[in-house]
Amino acid sequence: MARLSRDQQRKQKLAERQRRLVALAQRRAVTTGLAVKERMAEAVHAAVCAVTGGSGPGRCAHYAVAGAVLATVVTGKQYIPQAGSLYLSADPADPTLYTAMVAEDGIESGEFHCWCVGPVEEGRKSGPVTPDQEFVDFSARHFKALVEKLGVVEDRQRLRGGGFLTVFGPATTRWRRPDPPKFIWSNLAGLPEWVKYEADQAATETLFRELADFEPVINLAGQHYVGAKGT
Repeated sequence: MARLSRDQQRKQKLAERQRRLVALAQRRAVTTGLAVKERMAEAVHAAVCAVTGGSGPGRCAHYAVAGAVLATVVTGKQYIPQAGSLYLSADPADPTLYTAMVAEDGIESGEFHCWCVGPVEEGRKSGPVTPDQEFVDFSARHFKALVEKLGVVEDRQRLRGGGFLTVFGPATTRWRRPDPPKFIWSNLAGLPEWVKYEADQAATETLFRELADFEPVINLAGQHYVGAKGT
């Protein structure tokens, strides 16, 4: 019998653990009130900071993957990470201007955002979000810093043959709203008016191929959640 490569072994191990987590979640589901969501958000944030050695900006994939696994375990419902484009309106006086991370060329482009969606049926990896599903973004605490780093999208022009050209405004953009929440957990209708998510299938599929790389932050998020629950 052919031996599996180290990468194949890691992916097989992660898939098996995910199946165990889903089974465990189905037995230990809890009511997902605000306090539980806040504890999950803080556990994921602490894990991301510890694993990456920073304060979390630019680590949306870590937040999304660890958050999806933790949300699945805690709620007993299946949540998955997604990757794509993020649009943020930083100034209520001019809501037509958006700071954006636009994943037009898949996750390899380096310009993308990641979040979680759910509940979804087991085995699903991508696809549109239905009205009864939720967006979960544990990296929302970094939106202000993201806006002031990237600037504003002034226009998106459709190109011949498909796709868009994104034109960015000045990099001196300031966040002129109250500080963003530490996390977002909402269905489509309840999302803040200043944030928009657009999933990108190619970027999401690439993210799923790299899930094994996030095993340390997944494990640590669970440990932080259990530790906080016991305090």
